[in-house]
Amino acid sequence: MRSRRLDKKPKLWTIKNVPAECNRERPASFSMRGLTSVAALVAKKSRPLWLATRPETMHSIRARRWVTALLVAILVAAASGYIYNLTPFRTSEDEGQYLYDAWRISLGDVPYRDFVTAQMPAFLYLGGLLQRVFGPARVPLRAISVVSVLLAGGLAFFIAMQMFGPSVALLAIIAFLANDRVYAIGRIWRSDPYMLLGSTLGLALFTWSVAQQDSRHRERGLVLAGLAYALATLFKLLGLLAAGGCLIYFGWTAYTRHSFSSVRRDLGVFSAAFLLPLLLTASLFTAIQPDFLAQVVGHHLRQGHNVSFSTVLVERAHLLTDFAHYQPLFLVLAGVGIILLIRQSHPAARALLTQLPTALALLLIKRGAESRYLVYLAPAVSICWATGLVKALQWTVKRGRRRPVWNIAILLVLLLGGWSLKPHLERDIATVHKHTQWNAPAADFLRLHTKPGEVIVSDEQWLNFLARRPSTRTAAAISEGAAGSGQITGQILKREIEATTASAVVLNFGAAGRQLLAMSDFDAFYRFVQSSFALVRVFGQGEDALEVYLRKDILPSHPHVRFGKHLMLTGADLGATRLPADVARHVLLRWQALSPIGKDLSYSLRVVDEAGELWAQVDGPVHALRFREGIGGKPFNASLPTSAWASGQVALTTSKLSLPPGIPPGVYQLRVRVYGTKDLIPLPVTDPSGRPLELDAPIGPVEVMPAHMPAIPEKFSIAHPMEAQWPGLRMLGYGPLRERAHPGDSATIDLYWQAIGISRPRYQLHIISTNATGKSLAQSKEVLGGTAYPVSQWRSGEVIHTKHRLTIPRESTGPLTIFIQLQDRDGQPVGAPIHLTDIEVLGHPRVFEPPSNISHRLDARFGTIARLAGYTLTYDRRAVRLVLAWQALGTTSHSYKVFVHLIDANDTIVAQRDSVPAGGSAPTTSWLPGEVITDEYTLETPPNLPPGEYRLRVGLYDDSTLRRLPVTGMSTKNTQDYLILGETIQIVGPREGENRR
Repeated sequence: MRSRRLDKKPKLWTIKNVPAECNRERPASFSMRGLTSVAALVAKKSRPLWLATRPETMHSIRARRWVTALLVAILVAAASGYIYNLTPFRTSEDEGQYLYDAWRISLGDVPYRDFVTAQMPAFLYLGGLLQRVFGPARVPLRAISVVSVLLAGGLAFFIAMQMFGPSVALLAIIAFLANDRVYAIGRIWRSDPYMLLGSTLGLALFTWSVAQQDSRHRERGLVLAGLAYALATLFKLLGLLAAGGCLIYFGWTAYTRHSFSSVRRDLGVFSAAFLLPLLLTASLFTAIQPDFLAQVVGHHLRQGHNVSFSTVLVERAHLLTDFAHYQPLFLVLAGVGIILLIRQSHPAARALLTQLPTALALLLIKRGAESRYLVYLAPAVSICWATGLVKALQWTVKRGRRRPVWNIAILLVLLLGGWSLKPHLERDIATVHKHTQWNAPAADFLRLHTKPGEVIVSDEQWLNFLARRPSTRTAAAISEGAAGSGQITGQILKREIEATTASAVVLNFGAAGRQLLAMSDFDAFYRFVQSSFALVRVFGQGEDALEVYLRKDILPSHPHVRFGKHLMLTGADLGATRLPADVARHVLLRWQALSPIGKDLSYSLRVVDEAGELWAQVDGPVHALRFREGIGGKPFNASLPTSAWASGQVALTTSKLSLPPGIPPGVYQLRVRVYGTKDLIPLPVTDPSGRPLELDAPIGPVEVMPAHMPAIPEKFSIAHPMEAQWPGLRMLGYGPLRERAHPGDSATIDLYWQAIGISRPRYQLHIISTNATGKSLAQSKEVLGGTAYPVSQWRSGEVIHTKHRLTIPRESTGPLTIFIQLQDRDGQPVGAPIHLTDIEVLGHPRVFEPPSNISHRLDARFGTIARLAGYTLTYDRRAVRLVLAWQALGTTSHSYKVFVHLIDANDTIVAQRDSVPAGGSAPTTSWLPGEVITDEYTLETPPNLPPGEYRLRVGLYDDSTLRRLPVTGMSTKNTQDYLILGETIQIVGPREGENRR
């Protein structure tokens, strides 16, 4: 069958085999009949009526108006969708790098000479011009990208209109603007939208040119088409592929005509117009910077140079498979359109089709490929899809016999077209709802702590753009591909940092930050940065996890306390000195490994008052930010625990510390403790001079101000509610209290108060403890609320939580009754005492003479606390039993623990017991001067303990600091802080019933 030529003169829009009422002039309606009538009109293939040579009729005028109205509606709807939610996202590091490059150009810098970039100059200078006009902002530049895509869509409409008429043109622009790749690139500022606009303009001019019979018109069109493709290439190198489609057209035409001479002149005109701007631009920038081509072309060619072609083919196969998997119906309709275009003999159809084979060039590109690289094919593919859909409508209209069947068939075809676009629209919706905010706090921080003109090296150039700070020449082009291919190395960056005396370095360990990590010598560069700069901040937001290093250390506190032998706290930032109680405080702690640690550690950040009462606590792992490789080589953000730290590793932890409601305003102390993550054993702490400190090392004071919103009773869960009232004050209850205690123990009493009315006296609180006979054993007196926020300053309705320390008297035993009593400023009682609770004091028998059955008498003194008067030792193969006789030298407020170590000839511990004396029943805080305490320990020997000679090591240590007491007064073998007992233990065989190993 002879194919119909595209340049045949159009007929009126009347369709055969369509009910007559569809061709009558009647008002438009939204009925089923009206919808199918419009579908029938759309299904008619014709050239645009306003370009027809015959005079316009009433039908053609109305059709032109309808088409124009529909085109405007489509563009307006698309513009609304493209600009919706245009600001709160950052799609990739590329846009930030392009914004940075354009900003540098707007300042007068020259690309390739003053900063390295792989982008073509037209795109960069366009960005520089736009930033000169709009300032360094991204929204206007993104808006220009939207306009570029809409113009490209209009050009796609023009191409389809010239070739196939309004039906295909309207459907083609819908498919083009709905394309998920077009939508994705149209909402950000990068070179793709401008390359797409230039290549679509070139395609429109090329298809128009090859259809011209007049050689002068054809040559002029080819010149303009070549210039448009050259402009597209100057925006992005992928414009070469779009221009390559034109070369394929010339080759196809020469092959079908069996003569190269028939296309030689056209090919020469097009090639000259295309190549001349490229050669002039390349010559100009090569004269400015000799490595211009290496920066642009070499950047892309070197990436993946070590990848085999088989690997590339597999990757491209996956790319095409994924592309076809989510839009199979769309590709089927596009395939139908391609078949129809192949059957056409018109040159314009051939020019459109020859764009498609250029996609095979991706097989020759070793660098990583993405589906957006084929976005220049969107106009041709959209027109093919629209042609296939219109053909399906025509086939349905011609075969319709009954109106209901005909209507349903047309609706099904229209639904088929809409369904084929569904995957694109779903991805568009996902794109429009992205909310990956820019990390503006990091940029603000850099602007605050660096001066204009100072250099910042970052693998995220958008930080340089937002902070308005330059990078080094090479660091301006950091990308994962450039770093992985060896174009950018840590050694190069190190030289530039030292040459420019860069003020800051920013490393991104988040999901989007693998640029610097791709360098082969990243570890060496990382060590250089950590040793030459101070880690001062970590910013985490969205996909970013930024470590900020400054040349000058700005952390206000430098405790330099050591935890164990391997970890040091080198810096801290406690945030604002004064904060309201209901505002969370962010605390930064900087750690450094003095040597390999070998175990995972965690920290506990605590808020304590002047009396040492704990008010708030937050725990977390001590870790460093570092990427690891996930399954299949895919990266994931994983912290690096201290067990994997090398010597010199620096890390920063951030804690959000929220204070409990009702905390009294005043000055509090922040303390930090480090302990094993698995065993929970705290590490001993020493100050810079090596002096032991408490396990909770102080790192600085903070002042808590009154809360913005006073606490209300509903915020509290009170263990023991009660009702007691005084003038201007109500007691709501008290917290949990221990039911049993030992003499000398300390207990915390939590009280909850509420201010009522507008005024109240400055009450004083008395806590009274009495024994069973009513005798007062201990009293404490303090200003209620403390001197910083006394009760007289409380706001009406405010609830305040107070903590009070109760010390059980050493001489007490049996039941102890606790009362509270309020007094006025003059010390006069206000109201009756309030009974809180009863505590059973578990006293132990007081003995002041050493036991007579001790087998070994000693006189070893442990500090000024205790004297070891002697011991009794018995043992067998299964266990060692030791009885110690301690005699108190005085009283102490510290609770000391006893440690007993069974050691071998090499002083290695093979068994151990730590305990409060007498199994916890006689803490050192309960001892009276001269009192003797019998303390028994049983150490089970390990089953595989080899035979030999063993000894016992004994000592006392402070449970709050792990500091041991010095041992004096013995002539036997001893050291400064422990005593080795004189009697040895002989292990002579395996346990009973066990085989010797």
